[in-house]
Amino acid sequence: MKARLQAFIIIALLHLIAQLLHADLLILITKPLLMPILLYYYLPSKMALPLSIFQKRMIAALILAWAGDTVLLFSEHHELYFVLGIVCFLFVQGMYIMMCFYLIRFKQLSKYFIATCVLSFVIYGASLLLYLLPSLGNFT
Repeated sequence: MKARLQAFIIIALLHLIAQLLHADLLILITKPLLMPILLYYYLPSKMALPLSIFQKRMIAALILAWAGDTVLLFSEHHELYFVLGIVCFLFVQGMYIMMCFYLIRFKQLSKYFIATCVLSFVIYGASLLLYLLPSLGNFT
């Protein structure tokens, strides 16, 4: 196993243990390290320049995920941190969707299949919003 992957696994396990033990200081140390170490693992194997659009999006997604994780650590101090963290994760999801579009050859998929997938995601999203909206309070 590569040393870079081992570093990620060790930090991830430390973070999980810190979560289980409610060790706030260790959580504050390990959580901001997870995404940079994952990026550190991803980069060396993908360093052929110029980077492809997929690689650029992966790097952007990992950086945005790190920003979201880090900002959310301070969300108890002010609502703005929570909103900024959620916005970061929204952009991360956008990057992941664009990466999937890059990988999938839509011409090979039937229009019926694509429509079914889109409809099921819309139904899921609407159901989730209907479930969450009553408990959002000031965030609505």
